Amino acid sequence: MPRSPIRLIAILLTGALVLCSASTWPQEQRTSRPSSLATARAQISHSQLDDAEKTIWTVLSSDPNQPEALALLGIVRGRQKRYAEAEALFRRVLQLDPKSLVAHRNLAEALIAQDKTDPALEEYTEVVKLSPHDYSAKVELARLHLGRGEFAEALSNLESIPKDHFPPDAIPAQAAALLGLGRREQAVPLIPRVKQSPSLAADLAEVFLNGNAPQYAIQAIDEAIAGSPHPPARLYYLKGRALQATGNSPAALSSLQQALARDPKSVDALLALAALEASRKNDAKSVDLLKRAYALQPDSPAVLRPLVVEGIKAGQRKTALGAAHVLANKSQNLDDLYVAAAAMLEGQDFETAASIFEKYVSQRSNDSKGFLGLGIAQLGQQHYEEGKKALERSLQIEPNQADAEYQLGVLADRKGDAAEALQHFERAVELQPQHAKALASLGEQYLQAGELAKADTALERSVSINPNDAKGQYNLALVLSKLGKSEEAKKHMERSRALTAEDEQKASGSSSQPKP
Repeated sequence: MPRSPIRLIAILLTGALVLCSASTWPQEQRTSRPSSLATARAQISHSQLDDAEKTIWTVLSSDPNQPEALALLGIVRGRQKRYAEAEALFRRVLQLDPKSLVAHRNLAEALIAQDKTDPALEEYTEVVKLSPHDYSAKVELARLHLGRGEFAEALSNLESIPKDHFPPDAIPAQAAALLGLGRREQAVPLIPRVKQSPSLAADLAEVFLNGNAPQYAIQAIDEAIAGSPHPPARLYYLKGRALQATGNSPAALSSLQQALARDPKSVDALLALAALEASRKNDAKSVDLLKRAYALQPDSPAVLRPLVVEGIKAGQRKTALGAAHVLANKSQNLDDLYVAAAAMLEGQDFETAASIFEKYVSQRSNDSKGFLGLGIAQLGQQHYEEGKKALERSLQIEPNQADAEYQLGVLADRKGDAAEALQHFERAVELQPQHAKALASLGEQYLQAGELAKADTALERSVSINPNDAKGQYNLALVLSKLGKSEEAKKHMERSRALTAEDEQKASGSSSQPKP
């Protein structure tokens, strides 16, 4: 899926998700329990969260509205990744002290952790108003503006920081803002400023890569590699992506392999290599790489999604179907659900596929292919009226949908309406002349009607497009036999029997609950 230009979530959240770092601990209030709160702060700094919570509660039990104790408890909740509770605690602190910098900043970070970037931006805006010389807050505010595509606002915040106080880790954000404003010539000179830091060079390279400037991503990486005795795997991974973006696939492959050699557990490198192999039609290699990524991150939609697609392309139906079931359970993204349901159709799990497609079309009511998938799933369960309704809706949205015409032909044939079936199959072939299944079904209809010449033409076209269709080969053999072409008929019959045996062997090795 194409990325929005320069909207770099990694850069946006750099540092922000380390919720409540030591530098942001509340210290402006002086309390009657300084020793207890100092103890809690020390315990938090040593990640002794349970002990810190007990210490904090000794204060709150006697003073439930003690601002610093509430803020420290919010820090604990943030470290525990209980972000909603952290948010509630920091909001309570702000009710008690609306100008608390600590509460505003940590509330912003808790909101970012929950993907609530708009209210987080409001909080960082307040921090900057209350503390104009808080340059780290200005950097975080700029990153949030970048996430909204507000490049001018991001750059304005960064430019308000004096040059002698400008933090190096803000350079990638500065480049992103400049690229977003079309000022590439001002972004490129930033490259030498990060060459001594491989991590910053990688961040900057990713900015250029996502900003459709892969040549400068390569420049940033090469300078960092030249100055580093032990370049990290991420640099080679990003260089591989950048090289692929320039069309240099052999060099991209080499760089990605170097990344994987340096870090065999790099899921990013495995995914990039899998995508590269897929682009070269090496589907089996792609699946092998994706299986390695799956072993490392079995719940990741970024891994499961291509594993489903490549598994189908490689003919590894069990792998694809297993990954599809996991993807459907782990992701609520509609595109992911569509991919999962489509794979389930391939695996003939029509009931689950129908359930997912129903959810999909309820939210995308004008998606022709979504209704097509739902119709196929309903037909697979012999729910003919529901299937017909979905397929007709697909055609209503997209009248030239050949697959919907074909499926309506299948439905009519099952109901014994040969005339209607013939009409739909002919329409499907008219819309898509290379539709092998429609041609095969059309040929069968002609065969049953005794129109052997038409049957021969349709079936010859069908098997030339898809020579692995056992039924098509069988019907063609029957037609040729009736036409007196016994030798040709024999060849196609033998081919049909071989394909049928292969299909039966594959079916016998299938599982009701396949796993990747």
